[in-house]
Amino acid sequence: MFEFSHDALDKICVEQKIDLWGIAPTALLNDEVAFLEKWLSEGKHGDMHWLEDHLELRRNPAEMFAGTQSILMIGISYYSAETEIEQEAGNNSCRVAKYVTKVDYHHYLKKLLYSILKELQKINPDTEGRPFTDSAPVMEKVWAQKAGLGWIGKNSLLINKRFGSYVFLGGLMLNCTFDSYDKQEKNNCGSCNACQNNCPTNALNVPHVLEANKCINYYTIENRDKELSSDIHLDDWIYGCESCQVICPWNLRLSESTNHESMHVLTEVRNKNKKWWKNLGKSSYNKLVKRTAMSRQDYERILRNIEHNEKKQPVDPESSSG
Repeated sequence: MFEFSHDALDKICVEQKIDLWGIAPTALLNDEVAFLEKWLSEGKHGDMHWLEDHLELRRNPAEMFAGTQSILMIGISYYSAETEIEQEAGNNSCRVAKYVTKVDYHHYLKKLLYSILKELQKINPDTEGRPFTDSAPVMEKVWAQKAGLGWIGKNSLLINKRFGSYVFLGGLMLNCTFDSYDKQEKNNCGSCNACQNNCPTNALNVPHVLEANKCINYYTIENRDKELSSDIHLDDWIYGCESCQVICPWNLRLSESTNHESMHVLTEVRNKNKKWWKNLGKSSYNKLVKRTAMSRQDYERILRNIEHNEKKQPVDPESSSG
């Protein structure tokens, strides 16, 4: 076993222009996985059945990458000035979440993580690591909190004092230790319930517990039904939802745009009306979103979401199931 200095890690992350980083010693996530199991047993994950798999990998990082001693977490801001004027719901509105950036954050963060690993290997060639983003069965927000990047808010998202919740997360499992580790930050939500109160479908009825089976983000992206039930309300969103973020005090104070050009919002898909989307066509849509996170959703389901919004009923948070 060998040890790195935290100062050496800091230097590398600064050179790579990482916004947030922290290192935590590996540990078993017994309590966190127990919480997840209860959440799954209550059916709050909708039909995202893959979340039921690989629970042991989520509990024990060493099961995914043998020899894991430390976990580096990084965060990259995706807030930019182009998003200051928020998209309002309306008769002709088609809202797209601002995390649809110019480049898919999964690929962008993976590239940064491999660069960090390469720099660590220059210091010690025996260094081995495995990068991950939210495409792997790792409890990223938990590790980000343990590594001091922020706290998990009442909307179930990681929140940082400087960058709010507009942060993409990625991590690196490492087979080495460090001379010091970062401290977990306390929860700073206090008595604020703004995110819960602003959720149009009551998906945050319990603080820190997201009911995905009520969440607009889930229905516009993850759900694969050809048609949505009439009692599901999308509030004019066609991809994603950020109602719980736009009202958060830690986001309302933001003014500093991300330094990562690739993480600026894809302006071509924002503030477009229904007619524009319907006339776009499948080929043009695929070309437009090819390098972005939006490529995970096919054009037919974008149209499904638009058509569902056209048939929408007034949102009733007390009775809505979507």
